Amino acid sequence: MLGTIRSWWRDLSIGVAPEVINEYLLSGNPNAQMKREITKNINIILSENKRKHYKFGKTGHALTRIDYDDYRKASYTKMYLLYMSPIANFVEFLEKYYATKYYANKYNKNVDVNSLGLMKSRDGNYYLYLVV
Repeated sequence: MLGTIRSWWRDLSIGVAPEVINEYLLSGNPNAQMKREITKNINIILSENKRKHYKFGKTGHALTRIDYDDYRKASYTKMYLLYMSPIANFVEFLEKYYATKYYANKYNKNVDVNSLGLMKSRDGNYYLYLVV
C-alpha cells in the first residue's frame, strides 16, 4: 500500500514515467545486418511518433531508468527497447552510432554523441533504447 501511495505521489508531483515497450527488441552481434534492422525499427517508431522529441540512450535496467526525474519531467511517454546485449561495449557503440546518425534531426534531444553515462546491469544485459 505504501509503495502504491509513493508511486501515485511521484506521478502527481514529478510526472508519469514513460511506458517500456519491447516490441522492437533485438539481440546479437552489432554487425551491418543488425544495424539495418535496428535502423528500420527506429524509422518505424519515428514515423509513428511524428513531431515528437526523442532521445537515444543506454541502460542496464529500463524500469529504473524510466523512474529518473529527467524522464518523468520531460514529455516522453514511451521507451522503446531496441537492442539487448550482455556486452556493454556493444550497447555503447550503438548508442554513439545512432545518436550521431540522427543528431541533425531537430526533434533529436541527445545533447552529445559520446555515450557518457555509466550502466549497471540488473539482469546481466544492457539495453539501447529510444525514448519519445
